[in-house]
Amino acid sequence: MKLNGPCQQTGQIIHVDPPGEDDDPRWLALRTRNKAADGHFVYAVKTTGVYCSPSCASRQPKHENVLFFDSPDEAEAAGFLPCKRCRQRRISREAQQMEQIANACRIIERSDNPLTLAALTRMVGLSTFYFHRLFKATTGVTPKQYAHAYQHQQVRRQLMAKGSVTEAILAASYGANGRFYAQSNALLGMTPTAFRHQGQGMAIYFAVGVCSIGEILVAESERGICAILLNNCAYYRSTFVSPGLLPGKGDAVLINCLTF
Repeated sequence: MKLNGPCQQTGQIIHVDPPGEDDDPRWLALRTRNKAADGHFVYAVKTTGVYCSPSCASRQPKHENVLFFDSPDEAEAAGFLPCKRCRQRRISREAQQMEQIANACRIIERSDNPLTLAALTRMVGLSTFYFHRLFKATTGVTPKQYAHAYQHQQVRRQLMAKGSVTEAILAASYGANGRFYAQSNALLGMTPTAFRHQGQGMAIYFAVGVCSIGEILVAESERGICAILLNNCAYYRSTFVSPGLLPGKGDAVLINCLTF
C-alpha cells in the first residue's frame, strides 16, 4: 500500500517536531555555562559584536543572535572581539597552556623510556586530541617528533662525552644498539665512530643561508646530512675538525634544506 502524506499505517498521524534549540549541544553548553566546553568552541553575539567562551558569566543572548565558531581566531576573523571577561581569561589560559606544554617537554626529556601519547596527556591533564593540537601549534612539531629530536640531540652530545659508542647509546636512552646503527647515517651523516672523531678524514660540504628566524647552516657528508644549525655556525666548526670542510657548490640536498 502506497502512503501519501503523513504516515497512517497504524491509523494514527505521527507528528515530527522540528529540531529545537536544546538539540544543539553547543547551545546547551552555553545555556548551562559548561566549563568543560571551554577551548572547544566560542560563541559570538551578532547584536554586540563580541564573542565569549561557553562558561562566560556575561548576560546570555537570544538563540537567534548567536553564531558558533571553532576557535577565537575564527571569531576574530569574522570581525568579533573578545568580551572583557574572556579577554583576561584568554591571557591567563594561554599562560597556563604554555606552562602545560613546557611541562610536557620536561616530562619527555626526563623519561628513560618512550611515552605513549595517552600516558603523556594523563600526566599533563589534557585530552589527547586537544593536547596534540596544542603541542604542535606551540612547538611546531608533534610530541613524538619532539621526543625523537631530543633523543637525537642527546646521543650527539653523549657520543662526544662518553668513553664508547655503546655507553653513549645507553646514556641517551636509545635502546638497542642495532636500531641506532641502522639509523646512524640518517641521524649523523656518518658512522658513530667517525662522529666521535669529529669527521676526521671525511669530506663535509656545508652551505649557509638566512631564513625567517636567523642564519641556518646545513652540512652534508657522502653518507647524508650531518648538521642543521640555527644561529650557531661556530658550533659546526668546533664539532667537525676535518680538513675536508668544503663550501657546498650548488649541491641539491643542501639547497633543498635551505629553501624551506
